[in-house]
Amino acid sequence: MRKVIGASINSLVILVSKEFFLLVSVGMLLAFPAAWYFTSGWLQNFAYRIELQEEWLTFLGSALIAFVITILTVGYHVVRAAIANPVTSLRDE
Repeated sequence: MRKVIGASINSLVILVSKEFFLLVSVGMLLAFPAAWYFTSGWLQNFAYRIELQEEWLTFLGSALIAFVITILTVGYHVVRAAIANPVTSLRDE
């Protein structure tokens, strides 16, 4: 609907991406402590142990990968929808 009113592609991408970034962030806030807890318990069973406290870059790297995947996926779909003719979409509805 915003495209019909005259919104730019950039504003549409930012509007939709903001909501998905919030969802991905909440998911990471829930998943990272659980992953750290279960992984540290699992690693204690090995003869050669590593400390996860010093491996925070693993979690940072996985967060960056998740955000890049989110940007690429949402950006692709929003740009594809924004480029499409709105009259065709409204005609089908």
